[in-house]
Amino acid sequence: MSRADAEREQRAAIVLASESASLGAARSFVSAMLELWGCTDPDEIVALLTSEIVSNAVRHATGNVTLEVILVNRDELRVQARDESPDAPVIRSSNPGGVGGHGLTIINSLSSRWGVERYDDHKVVWFEAPVSPDSH
Repeated sequence: MSRADAEREQRAAIVLASESASLGAARSFVSAMLELWGCTDPDEIVALLTSEIVSNAVRHATGNVTLEVILVNRDELRVQARDESPDAPVIRSSNPGGVGGHGLTIINSLSSRWGVERYDDHKVVWFEAPVSPDSH
């Protein structure tokens, strides 16, 4: 990465407890970072997708969840959740009217890109979505 690229990239992270109350904290954190960095979520999908990756980490892993947001080139936000399970998430065929099991399908449908990085003792699930510089 060049120096110019590094200067355009901004990062922030928060450690969340593995509990359902962390979903709201995760959304608030991402919204606060977008505001701090002078950006908006034009399609209003970042909060939804953040909830999905944090929810999956809280539901299926153990230990705390580290949520990191990275603003790349002022027009793309990468959000990633690290949890203490090396098991990769699976896109399940789910009943469209059923409850649960839709998270990765939603992420796959609404993000620009997404993926999973697996390590021996943890994984990182991430997505990227477009953001816009705030017009104010």
